[in-house]
Amino acid sequence: MANATTISHYGIARQIKSNVRIFNGLMVAEHNTWEPLKAKSREYAAIWDTGASSSAITQRVVDELGLSVISRGITRTAAGPKETTMHSIHLWLPEHVVITHCIASCVDLKLLGVDLLIGMDVISQGDFSISNYEGDTVMSFRMPSQERIDYVAWIQQYKGPMWKNVWKSF
Repeated sequence: MANATTISHYGIARQIKSNVRIFNGLMVAEHNTWEPLKAKSREYAAIWDTGASSSAITQRVVDELGLSVISRGITRTAAGPKETTMHSIHLWLPEHVVITHCIASCVDLKLLGVDLLIGMDVISQGDFSISNYEGDTVMSFRMPSQERIDYVAWIQQYKGPMWKNVWKSF
């Protein structure tokens, strides 16, 4: 069964941000329900970043949730490589989309004004799209992936050969 979340912005957004609940990734849900664990989670501001290969959290998240270090490594950031600690987290996205056992590095996200960076390790688990229809930005994410999204194929199917002739005139 697919789960999805949609985030809407009035006007064209330069960043896609949302609030996300974070759980300690070493906690396990009983009977596939996450609701009882909600009391042990906290909500944080997050940014969706398709340019980041992995997700990241701040030291504030590590401290507030009492996250254990599961490994250490080097994370490549815009500011260059940084030695970091890695932590296991579960994410509860808007509309009850749960991402389990996400490995996040602990980095400084002050310049972004968030405590969680959602990277391609999460985004690649489903279908992700951004629309700016009528001047408002809407981001939608669903998982698992449900179908191939191909705008060129859609245009060719629904606009037919006439559409191809438009491009020949350029």
